[in-house]
Amino acid sequence: MRRTLLCLACMLASPVVLPGAPANGTKAVLARARQYVADYDRALIAVVADEHYVQTARTLEDHDVGENLERVLESEFAWIHLPALRETIGVRDVLRVDGQAVADGSRLHALLEHPPQDASREIRAILAESARHNVGALERNFNFPTFPLVYLRRSDDSRTRWRADRNGVATTLRFEERQHSTIVRTIHGAPTRASGRFIVDSASGRVLRCEIRLELPRPHRAFAEEYRIRVEFEYDGRIDLWVPVLMIEQFGRAGDGGFAGTGISGEATYRNYRRFETVGRILPQ
Repeated sequence: MRRTLLCLACMLASPVVLPGAPANGTKAVLARARQYVADYDRALIAVVADEHYVQTARTLEDHDVGENLERVLESEFAWIHLPALRETIGVRDVLRVDGQAVADGSRLHALLEHPPQDASREIRAILAESARHNVGALERNFNFPTFPLVYLRRSDDSRTRWRADRNGVATTLRFEERQHSTIVRTIHGAPTRASGRFIVDSASGRVLRCEIRLELPRPHRAFAEEYRIRVEFEYDGRIDLWVPVLMIEQFGRAGDGGFAGTGISGEATYRNYRRFETVGRILPQ
């Protein structure tokens, strides 16, 4: 089976304040959304959730006879700060696959309890282990609910085009990456251009929902493929924070009224949010 590997090329960028812009213009709302994400990254540090993630892969063989594969992942999902990179990254520690135990969460708990100055090696190991359980022909290490926010962290607007549509108290921020400066790339370095939208609160910049579409490079292919991810956020009073509650992903041939041929779909839900205490235990539910 042909497999495609996509990975994050970078996770950089600080918010930029754009003085003199109209209060509800594209630049002003975008600046508020970027500042919200910068503050959000700090608020997410050591937040933990339970993730229930169902992935389904379908492959069309001869005579359109399809083979389906479903996998259910039960994981702890946490956000860890990397001081060396000045980044907060989401990490999935898979505990059970189709009901069978594969880990006990000790690696993730160790990182939360005693985060080293440079935890990149440990993070890469957990990400690689998590990605190993993905099904289908698309290898990826960015299928986590706060991945789309990386596009709001990027402050260089020469690499991304933005426009805003106001609808009552919410604004839809639409973006499109330029071809040769993409955040996600293939393992060979080929650009994977993204486009999408963020629905944000106009006054605060708070992200309510986001949708991202990645166009895969198509050399030697007769058809285009794309990856889509959608995330919805809701307020959680226990930790006083807006958090991801649903992530939906799709991968397959574009066009055809949706997706066709080899395809992947996934749905992840998040619950039981809590904060990890520095004394080494998770706050009681």
